[in-house]
Amino acid sequence: MTDPKTANTIEDLQKALVDVLTKPQLDFAQLVDISTRLSRLDPDYVRFASDGGLIDRLGQELVARQETAVSELVKNAYDADAQEVTVTFVNAETAGGSLHLVDDGHGMNRDQLINGFMRLASNEKQAFPVSPLYRRARAGRKGIGRFSTQRLGRRLELVTQTADAAHAWKLSIDWTKFASGTDLHQIATRVEMVPKERVKGTTLNILGLRDRWTDAQISRVFRYVEDLLDPFPAAGPTLGFAPDRADTDPGFKAIFLRRTNNEERLVASEDRMVLEHAIAKIYAEVDADGKAWTTLVSGKLGLNEKEPLRLNDSESQTTFRYLRNVKLDAHYFIYDNELMPSQLKGRLQRLGNEQGGFRLYRNGFRVLPYGERRNDWLGLDEESRRRAVLPAVANFNWLGAISIVDPDHDIFFEVSSREGLAMNDAMAELIKFGHAVAVKCAMRIGSIRGRKTKAGGPARTPPRAQPTTPEVLRDAAADLRRDPHGWNTNPSSVLEGTAAPHSTPEQSTGQPGSMPTSQASSREVTSQLLVAAANEIEERDKEIEMLRVLSSLGLVVATFTHEARNRVMSMRDQLAILLADTTLPEESLRRIVDLRAATNDLKSYLGYFEHSLSEVQKRELEQQDVSALMYEFVRAFDPISKRWNISIETYIDEGLTSKPMLASEWSSILTNLFTNSVKAIKRAERDHGQILIRAVRTQNWIQVDFMDNGDGISHENWDRIFDPFFTLSATSLDDDLTGMGLGLKIVRDTVSSRNGQVFVIDPPENFQACMRVRIPADQSPSL
Repeated sequence: MTDPKTANTIEDLQKALVDVLTKPQLDFAQLVDISTRLSRLDPDYVRFASDGGLIDRLGQELVARQETAVSELVKNAYDADAQEVTVTFVNAETAGGSLHLVDDGHGMNRDQLINGFMRLASNEKQAFPVSPLYRRARAGRKGIGRFSTQRLGRRLELVTQTADAAHAWKLSIDWTKFASGTDLHQIATRVEMVPKERVKGTTLNILGLRDRWTDAQISRVFRYVEDLLDPFPAAGPTLGFAPDRADTDPGFKAIFLRRTNNEERLVASEDRMVLEHAIAKIYAEVDADGKAWTTLVSGKLGLNEKEPLRLNDSESQTTFRYLRNVKLDAHYFIYDNELMPSQLKGRLQRLGNEQGGFRLYRNGFRVLPYGERRNDWLGLDEESRRRAVLPAVANFNWLGAISIVDPDHDIFFEVSSREGLAMNDAMAELIKFGHAVAVKCAMRIGSIRGRKTKAGGPARTPPRAQPTTPEVLRDAAADLRRDPHGWNTNPSSVLEGTAAPHSTPEQSTGQPGSMPTSQASSREVTSQLLVAAANEIEERDKEIEMLRVLSSLGLVVATFTHEARNRVMSMRDQLAILLADTTLPEESLRRIVDLRAATNDLKSYLGYFEHSLSEVQKRELEQQDVSALMYEFVRAFDPISKRWNISIETYIDEGLTSKPMLASEWSSILTNLFTNSVKAIKRAERDHGQILIRAVRTQNWIQVDFMDNGDGISHENWDRIFDPFFTLSATSLDDDLTGMGLGLKIVRDTVSSRNGQVFVIDPPENFQACMRVRIPADQSPSL
């Protein structure tokens, strides 16, 4: 018998291999070792080998931040068609704790576990771009999940089961064994059959956490995955109806918990981060007899009222002729600092702007386009614009769902294009029902809060036209020249309208018509100053008029942006229908997924543009949730940066709130800094550009460092770059990268106007330039 440990020739290794294969109990470790050593003696071919330390390096380099690692695991649950994932941090206040992720997705069988999770660089997500049940576009990055578990902790226990299996599979990995100097193929991981924990799903137990976890970091993970979540009330269990199709996507929920010394508390969820900040929860229904009821619940206002719905004041309760078994479930938001934390207000407003409204479900299956952005099927936006009802009632203020039961599809009919329901008597009643519930509940809450609920009062008399300031100044100057004796020459009195005749020269000197030379000279100087002031004001008026022209142009752009977004939404709906077609080949599905990704990028651009335009029109200064603004900016510009092969990394503290300013000012600051970084990176001809944005609270400042690995800024230009028309852009660059040299001046003027600071500092290692912006932080306590 040949000793496999000492065998080092082809003949000896062949004999050792035969010995191993003929033993009654096969030693797989020896089999793999001998086969690998034998392959290295191949005289004609060589093969790559992997060091065990590769796993550690990949974990650190592919998943640099711990928050990113957890978010990737949550995305994997979404890709597995999970409806819910619970993430629990146990004794994680210091390093050494544990992390447990439990999802109810489809799980894995043994083959999927070996050929998917245990296979480096698996092509599963390229081969199958949508999830098998709900046809979700894959959210997780390709093959990064296993490295996320290694980045987070020292050991992993994975338990997974599928619905059709009688047992589960358990995988136990000790990541400390993957050390440099050890062949990767020699490190074996135990897999065993165990009893099922539940019908289906996967559990990840990550033990020996490498880092501590704060509540702010856990909340940041929620931010990273919130685009996957559905903040609307569930159309199934909550409203009492089950979907009529098994492949109807019920939505995805993520719950983040913290357990310390066996005491568990909620850190982040949709309820915690979104829904609990609603001022009220509204339930309404039309029963089997057509009678309508509303229930209004508000912990903030101490309300719990159930009343019959009356469309007309003359009736005690409305009875619908066609509607039966309809249910409405909604959260009502008023974006007021008195009703929600100021640091969350901006993010919640943006959520309302993007997803606000009432979705419609028939037999548990969502009906498009109802509830999509800018779809005002209940007429709530129109009601808000009319201002007959004064409380906030627009779609922006609601996250809600209406569910109808129509099992035979004989009450509500789809239009021929399958985009919506035909307008018949039942649909007309449904619209009346939803509109009435929203308006009446909003007015009831407004009344309880002591707010005026209906428009009224005498009409205002328009003011008389007044002469312009330049006209007043020029008239005063002309009067001085015509009658030097008749006016008080104090310029302030002219502007205030209190100019009065002087005493006459006869009164002052006793000589008719005489005036001292010095007084005449003073009057001439005053007249010239008044004319100069009039000219300067006119120039400023011309600038204001130009701003009006630009504002009008902005309205035109906003209109076309809105229309473009509607077309994009329609395209996205059509692509969703194509993705649901199970007869299409995989190649076609991949192309559809790519097209939907491009459509989503376009939607993101248009959405950010539209939101920025709407913010520009605002005049009221408000505390700004800088953290949310920066996350929104990064999401909007991430596709652009990828097109230029530039990665954007962020380190953004939670709860950064600035003193009152405009959200559009932050958009301007960040956009100008971003475009300058892109131009610097392109000038440096980097193969891979890097931008790092760090935002932290330092004493009384919100401090934003914006750095890149471009061509840098020489010290002699540190001050000059803020001068108007100073630019480092070369004319040979593409048109979309050239600049006029006004961007950083705009940044400086904006920041200075808010008592802030902007300047250049020495960049950290691996970066060439760093701009630092400081804006005064809000000092008021959170509500």
